[in-house]
Amino acid sequence: MPRKHYGWEIGGPLPEIGLHSVAKHQVFASYVDRYIRILSAHPAMRELNLTVVDGFCGGGKYALEGQVIDGSPLVLLGAVRATEAAMSIGRKSGFRVKADFFFVDKNVNRH
Repeated sequence: MPRKHYGWEIGGPLPEIGLHSVAKHQVFASYVDRYIRILSAHPAMRELNLTVVDGFCGGGKYALEGQVIDGSPLVLLGAVRATEAAMSIGRKSGFRVKADFFFVDKNVNRH
């Protein structure tokens, strides 16, 4: 029988996240950073239009060993903004990512 994975309940405790999911979120953040940097490598480029779709987003927060850990929606939002800020520093005219985010999950309790 399949094991129930990450049960969220509004007002309930945060579900415990597995270390494999934490590693997956780190890969997401690294990938987004590299993707933006590669697409915007030319120093004269001032902005990038980007659409990010997370088709199995889950909830925004988890618990891990007594700490609150960001879920993939918050990881992706943070990765885009961090890369945008880092790239803006090195460009005379700044740099902006005009991003649209779509976070999709079948379970409405995860929204």
